[in-house]
Amino acid sequence: MRHHNAQRAAAPLTMSFRVCSRRPMPSRFPAPWSVIPQAECFIVADATGYPLAYVHFSDRVIIGTGPDRLTKDQARRIAANIAKLPGLLRLHRGVVVALQDVNADLD
Repeated sequence: MRHHNAQRAAAPLTMSFRVCSRRPMPSRFPAPWSVIPQAECFIVADATGYPLAYVHFSDRVIIGTGPDRLTKDQARRIAANIAKLPGLLRLHRGVVVALQDVNADLD
Protein backbone atom coordinates (compact mmCIF):
# COMPACT_ATOMS: atom_id res chain seq x y z
CA MET A 1 0.00 0.00 0.00
CA ARG A 2 2.86 2.32 0.76
CA HIS A 3 4.35 1.75 -2.70
CA HIS A 4 1.04 2.76 -4.31
CA ASN A 5 1.06 6.14 -2.53
CA ALA A 6 4.64 6.81 -3.68
CA GLN A 7 3.58 6.27 -7.29
CA ARG A 8 0.69 8.69 -6.87
CA ALA A 9 2.88 11.47 -5.54
CA ALA A 10 5.32 11.13 -8.45
CA ALA A 11 2.67 11.36 -11.18
CA PRO A 12 2.85 14.62 -13.16
CA LEU A 13 0.02 17.09 -12.76
CA THR A 14 -2.01 17.92 -15.83
CA MET A 15 -4.54 20.67 -16.24
CA SER A 16 -7.20 21.15 -18.87
CA PHE A 17 -10.41 23.08 -19.26
CA ARG A 18 -13.22 23.49 -21.71
CA VAL A 19 -15.51 26.39 -22.42
CA CYS A 20 -19.02 24.97 -22.16
CA SER A 21 -21.08 28.12 -22.33
CA ARG A 22 -21.00 31.54 -23.91
CA ARG A 23 -22.09 33.10 -20.64
CA PRO A 24 -19.23 34.53 -18.58
CA MET A 25 -18.46 32.49 -15.51
CA PRO A 26 -19.07 34.32 -12.24
CA SER A 27 -15.80 35.50 -10.81
CA ARG A 28 -14.70 35.22 -7.22
CA PHE A 29 -12.22 38.01 -7.93
CA PRO A 30 -13.95 40.51 -10.20
CA ALA A 31 -12.02 42.49 -12.80
CA PRO A 32 -10.40 44.88 -13.23
CA TRP A 33 -7.44 44.02 -11.06
CA SER A 34 -5.18 46.86 -10.01
CA VAL A 35 -1.68 47.34 -8.63
CA ILE A 36 -1.37 49.25 -5.35
CA PRO A 37 2.16 50.43 -4.53
CA GLN A 38 3.35 50.09 -0.93
CA ALA A 39 6.65 50.85 0.83
CA GLU A 40 8.23 47.41 0.21
CA CYS A 41 5.75 45.60 -2.03
CA PHE A 42 3.11 45.93 -4.71
CA ILE A 43 -0.35 44.57 -3.95
CA VAL A 44 -2.51 43.19 -6.77
CA ALA A 45 -6.17 43.69 -5.78
CA ASP A 46 -9.47 42.84 -7.47
CA ALA A 47 -12.22 45.36 -8.23
CA THR A 48 -13.52 45.17 -4.65
CA GLY A 49 -10.06 45.93 -3.22
CA TYR A 50 -9.47 42.37 -2.00
CA PRO A 51 -5.71 41.66 -2.10
CA LEU A 52 -4.80 38.78 -4.42
CA ALA A 53 -1.00 38.92 -4.49
CA TYR A 54 1.84 40.65 -2.71
CA VAL A 55 5.03 41.13 -4.76
CA HIS A 56 7.85 42.16 -2.44
CA PHE A 57 11.02 44.02 -3.43
CA SER A 58 14.13 45.52 -1.92
CA ASP A 59 16.51 48.01 -3.51
CA ARG A 60 18.87 47.76 -0.55
CA VAL A 61 22.06 45.78 -0.92
CA ILE A 62 21.77 42.74 1.32
CA ILE A 63 25.08 41.14 2.25
CA GLY A 64 25.09 37.50 3.26
CA THR A 65 23.52 34.30 2.09
CA GLY A 66 19.96 33.80 1.02
CA PRO A 67 17.78 34.26 -2.01
CA ASP A 68 18.07 37.43 -4.05
CA ARG A 69 15.25 39.92 -3.65
CA LEU A 70 13.46 41.51 -6.58
CA THR A 71 14.23 45.10 -7.48
CA LYS A 72 11.37 47.58 -7.33
CA ASP A 73 11.13 47.65 -11.13
CA GLN A 74 11.05 43.83 -11.41
CA ALA A 75 8.34 43.60 -8.75
CA ARG A 76 6.29 46.34 -10.45
CA ARG A 77 6.44 44.51 -13.80
CA ILE A 78 5.45 41.18 -12.23
CA ALA A 79 2.53 42.80 -10.37
CA ALA A 80 1.40 44.58 -13.56
CA ASN A 81 1.43 41.28 -15.47
CA ILE A 82 -0.57 39.52 -12.74
CA ALA A 83 -3.13 42.35 -12.93
CA LYS A 84 -3.53 41.67 -16.69
CA LEU A 85 -4.67 38.05 -16.19
CA PRO A 86 -8.47 38.65 -16.23
CA GLY A 87 -8.18 40.42 -19.60
CA LEU A 88 -6.05 37.64 -21.05
CA LEU A 89 -8.56 35.02 -19.92
CA ARG A 90 -11.42 37.03 -21.51
CA LEU A 91 -9.42 37.23 -24.76
CA HIS A 92 -8.75 33.47 -24.66
CA ARG A 93 -12.44 32.72 -24.07
CA GLY A 94 -13.34 34.96 -27.01
CA VAL A 95 -11.01 33.06 -29.32
CA VAL A 96 -12.42 29.71 -28.15
CA VAL A 97 -16.02 30.91 -28.72
CA ALA A 98 -15.09 32.23 -32.20
CA LEU A 99 -13.55 28.86 -33.09
CA GLN A 100 -16.66 27.07 -31.86
CA ASP A 101 -18.78 29.30 -34.12
CA VAL A 102 -16.57 28.49 -37.13
CA ASN A 103 -16.78 24.78 -36.41
CA ALA A 104 -20.57 25.01 -36.07
CA ASP A 105 -20.81 26.75 -39.46
CA LEU A 106 -18.75 24.01 -41.08
CA ASP A 107 -21.02 21.24 -39.78
